[in-house]
Amino acid sequence: MAPDREVNLSLRESTAGALSMRIEEFTNATDIEASDEAAVGEKNLVGALHSFASNWRAHREDMIKSMQDVYKMATQSHQAYLDTDGKLAQDIKADTSTGPGGPR
Repeated sequence: MAPDREVNLSLRESTAGALSMRIEEFTNATDIEASDEAAVGEKNLVGALHSFASNWRAHREDMIKSMQDVYKMATQSHQAYLDTDGKLAQDIKADTSTGPGGPR
């Protein structure tokens, strides 16, 4: 007999929600070098800031894509658990109402 398994649907749903907020934050993040360049002033530091911002932009896009993939899996698996649970509940209800010997 297989061990009992428990899925915390509330945690799965809240995790997907938190991930959705992070995706939005990363998507709406502005490029930092334009706003901070004037405040820095030092030429070498400005160059380093540009380099960092360029790398960050590319990596941010990759991270957003990965987060969107995980979000999709989380929301789809959450819905699949709900659908399966609902189907099992219907099957159990139908089985107990018809049982051996016909309807009760």
